Amino acid sequence: MPSKNNYKELEAERIKEIVRGARNSPNRQHTPWVYRGEIMGLLALALEHNQDRLILDGREFCIIYTDAGARATVRPTNGDFVPCAHIIIEKYLDEWERFDAATRVTRLPKS
Repeated sequence: MPSKNNYKELEAERIKEIVRGARNSPNRQHTPWVYRGEIMGLLALALEHNQDRLILDGREFCIIYTDAGARATVRPTNGDFVPCAHIIIEKYLDEWERFDAATRVTRLPKS
């Protein structure tokens, strides 16, 4: 177990955990790292604006669009630690909107 003072060790452990989860998923279809809240927001914004590069957690990813822009593949540009995520864009954006609405904090009006 890495010490909590060493950020690089913590980062390495987190990356191993993400990869292990994706590798052990059935058919490697479900990629849990693309459904983390902060990643969903950035990735949804990039998909909305048809970006081809994105930086997540300090690493550069490329986005490849297929099926006339209906699907996207997200993969690290250097290919070293995370398996690809295959996304149906419309479904992903809908899931992001629901997640954002469910977790948004708003102030109640003063009475």
